[in-house]
Amino acid sequence: MHKHGKLGARIGQTSGGGTGERAGEHRGAAASAAPAQPTALRQQDDGLRQISVAAEEQERLASRISVASHELNTPLTSLRGSLSLLAAGVSGGMAPQVHELVAIAKSNCERLAGLIENMLDAQRIRASTLHMELRRQTLHPLIEQAVETARACHPGQGIALQCTAASIDAMVLADGARVAQVMASLLSNACKHAPRGSAVEVRLEAGVGAARVTVRDHGAGVPEHFRAHLFQPYMHADMSDGRRTQGAGLSLHIAKALIDLHYGVLALRMGEGGPTEFYFELPLVAGQESEAHHDGGNTA
Repeated sequence: MHKHGKLGARIGQTSGGGTGERAGEHRGAAASAAPAQPTALRQQDDGLRQISVAAEEQERLASRISVASHELNTPLTSLRGSLSLLAAGVSGGMAPQVHELVAIAKSNCERLAGLIENMLDAQRIRASTLHMELRRQTLHPLIEQAVETARACHPGQGIALQCTAASIDAMVLADGARVAQVMASLLSNACKHAPRGSAVEVRLEAGVGAARVTVRDHGAGVPEHFRAHLFQPYMHADMSDGRRTQGAGLSLHIAKALIDLHYGVLALRMGEGGPTEFYFELPLVAGQESEAHHDGGNTA
């Protein structure tokens, strides 16, 4: 009995001491883990604060761009009008050299006006205030007219613009001026990158429920690392030959937003070492659908 009592006491001491130690360890671990939650919350708050500051800065920048664009537009409109009158010979005859200088100045004014309008469109898209008139119309004439306009705007580049349109009446709900704007962006982009002496091909097809327009060029293509950023505003690609694409980096961003507002899709398709194809699809409509109105992201 005595021996068993001592043994029980020793067992009790051992197990009691071990339990106490383990309990102390648990309390220590809990105490050390306790500050982790406030730290994680602080880090989360800091992250949210940084996102909020960045968003506010972007909003301020967009506002400045909008104000600057409007301020530039007023004198530019006057300048364009004056140069157009000079080019038309309203002030009398001009020497050939002067006429050439006026034509260059007028062309640069048109480029600047297009850039300003793109900046304003980007701001309207961001603010969901871009207005469109969607009307039921055949897509074919819009595409052919856009190609003819591009031929006139890109003379002397040694690039052949070819248009292949299927003999179909692809009826869509579209804003004709905005579709022309999308085509101008895609054709200008293709002509910019197509090698001299090559062709830029435009194809119109009708599929199941949608019409597809494809613009293909045989240039170097879009670098793989840039494709994820292709439709973001103010982005420029560094080409494989070291060149940097020109322009404000807005035309493809705006083109995609305009097609989105048509309930369509605009995308890039490139094969391995093959041509570069930008295409957009617009839903085909039934005869009873006539028109709709867009104010930014809202349809009335």
